[in-house]
Amino acid sequence: SSGCASANCAMSGGPGVIAQGQTALAGIAADAQNVYWADSGAHVVRFCPQPTCAGGPKTFAQIAGTPFDVVSDGKTVYFTDRTGGNLYACPASGCGSSPTVLASGLTGPHGLAIDGSELYVANHGSITIQSLSKLDGTGLKNFAVSQLFPDRFATNATTLFWTANAKAFPILYDLNK
Repeated sequence: SSGCASANCAMSGGPGVIAQGQTALAGIAADAQNVYWADSGAHVVRFCPQPTCAGGPKTFAQIAGTPFDVVSDGKTVYFTDRTGGNLYACPASGCGSSPTVLASGLTGPHGLAIDGSELYVANHGSITIQSLSKLDGTGLKNFAVSQLFPDRFATNATTLFWTANAKAFPILYDLNK
């Protein structure tokens, strides 16, 4: 792909718009089938089939709070609720207004990351990173504390990377330790 370096990307063969009329967009994730995003202003997680969003965006999950970050492992989609302090899971087929609560009582959950067995959540308000089993939502525990407002994650096979917005550099953690 050649990318797009102008304000009129879609007209020059660059990225195309797949969804319009959203309110307050936050996290985005993709798996082999769909792209998912948090529309915080509408209190929903939306999705579209890849690659063209045929049929337009659809509601994947709806909550009373503020969905913020979204991750998918292809079987399950996980998302945070910043104002309600919850961490939710839904099967990749969607869950409407009945997502499964994996954790509650979080303080400003922001970013999410997943690896083979664990789900990591940046608990912004309590300056911690917490982890729990992505298989059954058990074992919520502090993974890292005093992280100066942890925010975003990335993972590979061996390392969890995260940013703390009070620092200008990412922190690396070797998952094999």
